[in-house]
This record gives sequence, structure tokens and C-alpha cells, in this order.
Amino acid sequence: MKRYIIPAMAVIALAFTLAEGFLQTLEMTKADAENAIWYSFSTGSYNGPAKTTYHNFAVPVRVAMVKEIGAFAKAYTGTEGFRKNYAEYRENRKPSPPEPLKTLAESRKESRATIQKALTEAEDNAKKSTGDTKKIYEGVIPVFRQQLKDLDDPNNPMYSAEMEAMVKQGHDDQVKAYQEEVKQWEKKYPTVPTAMIKQTLKYFLEISATVDFTAKLKKGPEGMMVFVNPEYENKSSDWKYIYRSGKESTDAARAIATQWLGELK
Repeated sequence: MKRYIIPAMAVIALAFTLAEGFLQTLEMTKADAENAIWYSFSTGSYNGPAKTTYHNFAVPVRVAMVKEIGAFAKAYTGTEGFRKNYAEYRENRKPSPPEPLKTLAESRKESRATIQKALTEAEDNAKKSTGDTKKIYEGVIPVFRQQLKDLDDPNNPMYSAEMEAMVKQGHDDQVKAYQEEVKQWEKKYPTVPTAMIKQTLKYFLEISATVDFTAKLKKGPEGMMVFVNPEYENKSSDWKYIYRSGKESTDAARAIATQWLGELK
């Protein structure tokens, strides 16, 4: 990463410009930035621009940019748009309730209607068809008729009182399991996004604390730069993003995250 020497006054002036124009600097719209922030918090993984432009600035300017991006992110998480995204995100993860319990009488009625429809269609098609097709329809007609006969048999064990009790017990078990899942869902996804924000900030602080900014690079296949230490090469994309951001920028981001985390109740 090549560092450019910029006079102190120019650095200060540019830092003030970044306070209003870092989106232009990174070639992002406000919506792009908000979407990137939402994705990062909702997935717990970095999503944003990977512009080399950022590294063309002197370190103080990069740090200033990080602070402005941090302030932007913090402000966005307090907006109605962020809360709306979270409400949809939360609702999409809500467990689905079991289907309403059907009595065996209702199930029998539905099954009878389905089989009767299939029988009527087979009888009609048999009258209209010829050859092998006619034989196929004529072959399934007795099957459907036997199914109706079995269905109407009062001694059919599939519709006994014992089976009715088993079905009800199974449904009761499903309801209990669903209620427990809802409790876990409410615990994991409370009505406000604070817990999600905390989790992401903690993740960033934990992973950034492990990054070795003194790690050496070398040319790999097709000229791409890779870590000399193979262990580092197997690190996550988030770890590598933080490494590329540089120690000074990361320290600034960690300070923001630490303060932000301390403010969240």
C-alpha cells in the first residue's frame, strides 16, 4: 500500500470534505451505503465497496473516513428504514405454526371427494378413448372403486377412535414444539434490533483483535498476492478485509465499535 504525503492543511480540508462526501469518494449512493450496512449487520459479515481508491489517501484521511462511515452507520441503525428492515427480517424467521387439526371425519370427506373426482374422470376418459389408452383407464377404475369402498367401511382401522386419539396427540405435540420454537425465536430476535447490532459489533471486535497487520504477502498463482503464512491464507474474508483496511483504520473502527457497544442498553 503506497502512502501519499499530503500537507497537513490539505489533509484537514479533505477530512472535512469526507464528512459530507465519503459516498462520492467511494462511488456509492446513500441507498448503497444503507444496504451495505444492513447486510453487514443482518448477516454478521462485511459487505461494502472494495475500492482501491481508499488506499490512495494518507492514513489520517483514511481514519477520518472511517470515523465518518462509523457515524453514518450508527445514525442509520436508528432510522425507521433500518427498523423496518429488521421487522421484516425478524418476521421471516418466525416459526410456521402447524396446520389446523382435522378430524378423521373431515379427512375422510376430503379423501372421498378426491377419489370420487379421479373415478369420474377415469370413467369419462374411458368412454372417449380407444385402444391401449382405453385399457389404462378401465384398469384404474376398479382401483378407485375399491378405494371408495374401503373408505366407507365403518371398520376401517384408519378411521377408528384409536387413530383419532393418535392424530390428536400428534397434533398436540406439534403445537407444543411450535410454542417452544416461538419462545426461542422471541429470545433470539427481540422486537428491537439492539441485540443484532451488539452481536455484530462484538464479532468485529473479536475478529479484528486477531488480525496480524505485520503479515507478509507474496505473489501467488496468476500474479495474485497471497499470505506467506498459509494459516493466514485460510482465514475468513472478513479477516482479510480487515487486514487490507490497515491497522490505523481498524484501530479507529474498533474505537467506534467499543464506544457504540458501551452505549447500547
